[in-house]
Amino acid sequence: MSRTTLISQLNDVVTSLESWVLQLDGSSQWTNDESNDLYSLSMRLATATSSVQKRVGSYKPPCRAEIWKASEPMRRQARSAVEDLVRDRAFNQPAMFRRNITLIFGGPKFSEFDSSQMKSRKLATITRCERLRRLEADKVVAWAVSYKSTSWAVGCMGSDMFDCLAEAVESNTGPWPPVVSEVLYKLQKVDLQESTEYISFLQGEPA
Repeated sequence: MSRTTLISQLNDVVTSLESWVLQLDGSSQWTNDESNDLYSLSMRLATATSSVQKRVGSYKPPCRAEIWKASEPMRRQARSAVEDLVRDRAFNQPAMFRRNITLIFGGPKFSEFDSSQMKSRKLATITRCERLRRLEADKVVAWAVSYKSTSWAVGCMGSDMFDCLAEAVESNTGPWPPVVSEVLYKLQKVDLQESTEYISFLQGEPA
C-alpha cells in the first residue's frame, strides 16, 4: 500500500473522529460502565497515536530530555523482556512477575515495626501502584515483566524516572503466551482474592 494511500486513510479516520468528538455532550451523566469504556477506548487511541509517531520518527518523549536519555537502558531492558517472553513463551523471572502484579494490585505490606520513614515510602509506593493500575492491561503485564519491584519502589527510583517509564511503557503488539493468563488467574486465587480492581483487570486481560 502506498504512503499516499496510508495518509489518506488516516486522514479519513481522524476527520471521522473529530466529528464524533463534537457530538459528545459534556453535561451528560455517564454511567460507571460507560465512563470505563470511554476511558479504555481513549487509552487505546492514545497508544495508537504514539505508535504512529514512533514509526514515522516524530515521537516526542513524555518527560524532560535528560530523563528520557537516562531512561533509555531501562526502556531497552523492557523491550527485551517482553520480546523474550513472547519468543520463549515462558517467564525468565516468574517470581519477579508475580511479585510485581501482587504489589501493583495489593500494595506494599505494612508492619508495626516499620519506621516512620519506611511507612512514608510505602504510602508513596501505594500512589505509584495506583498509577500503574490505570495503565491498559497489556501495559501492566509489560511493566511487571520488565522491572523488579524493588527497582521502582519509592526510595529506589526518582519520581521523574518513574513517571517517564510509566508513560513510555509499550503494549505488546501480539498475543501473550498462555503462561501469562495462567499465572494471573492463579494469583487471583492465592494472593488477590479481595481485590475488585484485580478482577476488573482480568476482565480486560491481555489477549
